[in-house]
Amino acid sequence: MNKVAFKIYQAGGVRSLGLGLLFTVTLFLSACGFHLKGMGEAATATYHSIKIVQNSGVRNDLAQVLTQQFQSMGVKVVGNLANAELVLNLQATQLKTSITARDAYGNVSGELLKMVQPFNAQVVATEKEVITAQAVAFRDRSVNAAQAQASNRELQSIKRQMVTEVALQVIDRLNRAYAKLQPLQPKVK
Repeated sequence: MNKVAFKIYQAGGVRSLGLGLLFTVTLFLSACGFHLKGMGEAATATYHSIKIVQNSGVRNDLAQVLTQQFQSMGVKVVGNLANAELVLNLQATQLKTSITARDAYGNVSGELLKMVQPFNAQVVATEKEVITAQAVAFRDRSVNAAQAQASNRELQSIKRQMVTEVALQVIDRLNRAYAKLQPLQPKVK
């Protein structure tokens, strides 16, 4: 053990050494410009208006969450293409359930839910494609046949969580793809 670590150990024990190490790692990460995924300039919207096209089979709650999220970011959700900078096309939402476990009686006791939302976006003025992708969310859940009502409420809650996760993925990926299309502009400080 080197002299500095030994002095820290003598002064406050292992706990102080651990806190010192945590502080040092945090300092290094913040100094090098480290950002969590979804944070930073690429995660913000650089467009001002969007038209959401909800094709058949798209979950209504997904379109509602997308609208709310765009509005909370200051992006205007418009009703016609003439007023939109971007158009976001949502294809049919897919929700698949796979059995992952059965109890001793052969009843389903575990499921894996997978929600897939295919989407694409274009710049309205130029019809240039911004992105074509899929947002995906997974959830695993236990199924209790004896408590069917509670299990159904839990399923609805899980689906709401998945819709929110998928919507946030769509927005994040759209923002990042659109930011890459924009010419680099000098930062004003």
